Amino acid sequence: VAGVKVTLLGGGADGKLSTTGDNTSVDVTTDADGNYKFSGLTPGVEYQVKFDKPAGSVFTRLDAGGDSSDSDAGAGGLSQVITLSSGENNAPIDAGVYVPASLGDRVWLDANGNGQQDEGETGVAGARVTLIGGGLDGLVSTTADNTSVETVTDANGNYKFDGLFPGTEYQVKFEAPTGAVF
Repeated sequence: VAGVKVTLLGGGADGKLSTTGDNTSVDVTTDADGNYKFSGLTPGVEYQVKFDKPAGSVFTRLDAGGDSSDSDAGAGGLSQVITLSSGENNAPIDAGVYVPASLGDRVWLDANGNGQQDEGETGVAGARVTLIGGGLDGLVSTTADNTSVETVTDANGNYKFDGLFPGTEYQVKFEAPTGAVF
């Protein structure tokens, strides 16, 4: 992601981040490919990288895989504390972000039973809608870790689920109102 501010927090004269009075910070901005670099760092000093995130995005899961390909930034955008050795280049300190997904639509009274939302057909208020999510593995078929959240339709029959993870399988379950069939 281009144009993201990345801040290097340094341990200052005593080399420790925990003594905040002398800590240092340096900002850079990611290039067109999302890359950044801090150089000329002092061996033995504690450093931590803080990532900003683009508007509307959130940080992805921390340490979800191998260090060269997963995100090192937690929910607040901070990496782990790093202490470098002389000549060391610790390149895989990175952050993954994504824009949460959403899904939803409408439950309506199909007055003529043709399976289409025809003009003038009204929404069904208060219909129960359940979203089943694929859990940690992202698959609905492995039910042991699935998630479930419910909502009811608004006065116009509309519903929406926000904050969804891209790449995760979801399934929507509708409950027919009393006396109605699908």
